[in-house]
Amino acid sequence: MVTLTFLAHWLHVAAALVWMGVQVSVALLIFPALATRPGSDARPLLGALAARIPRLMQVSGLLVIILGLVRGTVLGPIRTWSALGSRYALLMGLSLVLMFALIGYGQRTGPTLMAAIWDGEAVRPGAHAAMRRHAVVVLATLALITGCMVAMRFGV
Repeated sequence: MVTLTFLAHWLHVAAALVWMGVQVSVALLIFPALATRPGSDARPLLGALAARIPRLMQVSGLLVIILGLVRGTVLGPIRTWSALGSRYALLMGLSLVLMFALIGYGQRTGPTLMAAIWDGEAVRPGAHAAMRRHAVVVLATLALITGCMVAMRFGV
């Protein structure tokens, strides 16, 4: 029998996989692939992706946050004020802070990163280094969030 806790947990995990998968795909695949093309080739594709990716990120990110809060509180171990001092609550809070930080980072740097890649048709000097820095920030933050989730799951 499927319980509400089981359903909330796996919907949270599925939404997180989508949210994190898009983050990784953009940082490691889409930005670098676009930077191999002239600006006139890459910009239309970027426009098509920009029409779809933000909505997917908003929906999956919102589901991750809501289901994570429900899973940790109503259906989880944080049901009293005294539980707010537990390791679980601290890890949950840290993961929320990291997620919001990554969302803010992406909103701040996404548009400027694309603008920093091309100078007309040519790829700007330093564009690949900027994309690598972006990928490192994204991947490191996702690794920390994942570490929090694993630690919460196994009671570390």
